[in-house]
Amino acid sequence: LETLVYDLKTIIVDEPDVGRIHLSADPTEITCCVDGETSTVTAELFNTATPEQRVPSGTPVSFTVTNGSVDPEFTVTDTIGKAYTSLTINGLGPSSVTATSGTVSSSDPGCDGAALEVTCVPKASEIVLAASPSAITPGSSSTITATVNDTCGDVLSGDSDQVDVKFVTDKGSFSNSTTLLETTITTVN
Repeated sequence: LETLVYDLKTIIVDEPDVGRIHLSADPTEITCCVDGETSTVTAELFNTATPEQRVPSGTPVSFTVTNGSVDPEFTVTDTIGKAYTSLTINGLGPSSVTATSGTVSSSDPGCDGAALEVTCVPKASEIVLAASPSAITPGSSSTITATVNDTCGDVLSGDSDQVDVKFVTDKGSFSNSTTLLETTITTVN
C-alpha cells in the first residue's frame, strides 16, 4: 500500500479585465426542428483600457441561453480575444444568448445592451397527396389535395407560408386541359 501526500495551495485568481463584450451569430437564422442545425456564436471581449483592446487569450467566458443549448457553456478566449460556442435551438425559436466574463455581461448597457437573438424558421419539408376518389374510370375526375408539412411536422398555413406546388400527370389532364398544373398554396387545411 502506497500513501501519497499532496501540498495543497490556495490560488487567488483576479477578475478578468473585461470592459465590453460583443456577440454575433453566423447564421442569425436557422431552420427549426432539423437535427444538427446550429449557429456559431462569437463573443468578442475588450478590456477597460482607453483605447480599448482585445483581452488576452485564456480569459474565461460563459454562455447562457434561453430556448436552446450551447456547447460549450464555458470556454476561454483565443489569441485575438474571441470565444466561440455552438447554439442549437429547441423547437421553435427565437433563442437568446448572453456571454459573461467576470462581472461583465454582453447584455449590459455599454455592451450589446440586450441578449443576442437567433431565430429559427420552419421550412416546407414534406408534401402529402390525397385523391378523392382514389380510383377513377375513364371520363371521371378526382380531386387531388396536397398537404405541405414543415420541418417541425406542422401543416403550413397562412399568407407567410406560401409554397409553390407543381402537379404533373402522365395519365389524363388537369382542369386547365394540360398535364402540368402549377399553383401557389397560401392556406392549406
